[in-house]
Amino acid sequence: MLDIRTLTVVLGAVYTISAVMVYFAYRQNKQIDGPREWSVGLMFFACGFLLLLLRGMIAPFASIVIANSLIAIGNAVLFLGIQKYLSLKPNYKLAIAINVILFVAFLFLYDDNRNLNTRIHLITIINLIFFLGSGFLLLQRFAQTKSSAYLLAGGGFLFDGSNLLLRSVWMIVKNENVTYLMNNSTSTAFLFLSISMGHILITVGLLMLISERLQENLASALKSEKQARLEQNNFWAMVSHEFKTPLGTILNSTQLVENLEKDIQAVSRDALDRVRRATFRLSRLVDKSLIHEWTSSTTNDNIRQVEFSLTEILNNLSFEYEIPFHNHNKDHNDILLQGDPFLLSTAFSCLIDNALKYGTNRDSCYVSIQMGNNDTVIVDVFNEGAEIPVNIRERIFEKFYRAKQHAGISGSGFGLYITEKIIHLHKAHIEILHQEGTIFRTTFNQERTTK
Repeated sequence: MLDIRTLTVVLGAVYTISAVMVYFAYRQNKQIDGPREWSVGLMFFACGFLLLLLRGMIAPFASIVIANSLIAIGNAVLFLGIQKYLSLKPNYKLAIAINVILFVAFLFLYDDNRNLNTRIHLITIINLIFFLGSGFLLLQRFAQTKSSAYLLAGGGFLFDGSNLLLRSVWMIVKNENVTYLMNNSTSTAFLFLSISMGHILITVGLLMLISERLQENLASALKSEKQARLEQNNFWAMVSHEFKTPLGTILNSTQLVENLEKDIQAVSRDALDRVRRATFRLSRLVDKSLIHEWTSSTTNDNIRQVEFSLTEILNNLSFEYEIPFHNHNKDHNDILLQGDPFLLSTAFSCLIDNALKYGTNRDSCYVSIQMGNNDTVIVDVFNEGAEIPVNIRERIFEKFYRAKQHAGISGSGFGLYITEKIIHLHKAHIEILHQEGTIFRTTFNQERTTK
């Protein structure tokens, strides 16, 4: 038979290690209710068994009254932590009342070893209340969730509670009269050893519960973030509509005035042209600003995914900007991609706008599409502009960056930044090449189809 004092050391070490493990888990996840109480309760356990170990070396009041009170308090705090973890109202009054009863009873029983059996049965009943309470709550939640963590922790509490009950029943049936706890006793040895095993189950279960709750919180946070981004996108869509509607009205009004007033004066016509150009600039600036807000709250995971014809988008843009479109795809089939056609249309619109703005010959500008190696799709926007220096190429996609030599050309330094962001959201790559001119080349690596 194992020495009782040795088993007490083992049990105290198990509780200490468990308390440290749960405490560090709590430190990493302070937002979870319950683990703080678990670590405190386990530490009370460890201190209580340390005082039990010192029985015969320190005053009986400390090794009996204080030790058993610490163990009972530890059980109570564990029970309260389980209630908090399960979002139940902690029953502080019950926990305090039970521990006060224990403390008062031990005050009258601790100084006579003939009362040891009575003390054992009393501490068994009190700890049994908390063990069965914790186990019942956890297994009740297991029945709802089928989570193995609830089963493991709840089973551990019931296992330890059953061992306490069996020990008391054994002592009554066998009429085992214990006069000194540290004397070798079959029931005490069995109890300490089995409680150590049960408590390992409890510790593993509690750590699993912390891990599961963390996963639930992360999933909930991601869901909330996704919902917030959706609401933000809806907001910016509304803002876009509110801005674009009056701008469209202004453009239509200028066109209507020109159509109705055939003999419009040159000064008035020039003023209308200025209004139209300013409105176009403002419209493009609004588009870029709103798209920046959209892309700032968008990731590869929540970008709108629809199937669209990239060939059709480029063909429409070439018609709008009055530049050639070269479809180098075999049989000139449409190339279909998955993504957000509005965002990509804006990105290529910025590239074409830049090509026309900084090119030396408008007639040389073109946009092309072709199939590359490994089923990639390549889109080129070409102009005959001067070669872009390396130091500018490295910063050209930065937000609001503008080269000093282009200070006289209108622009915000915003378009290429948005373009690169949109391209990356579609898991594509953009680069600058020089082949008898400047080429902004976009390469798509995602799966595509043709029709």
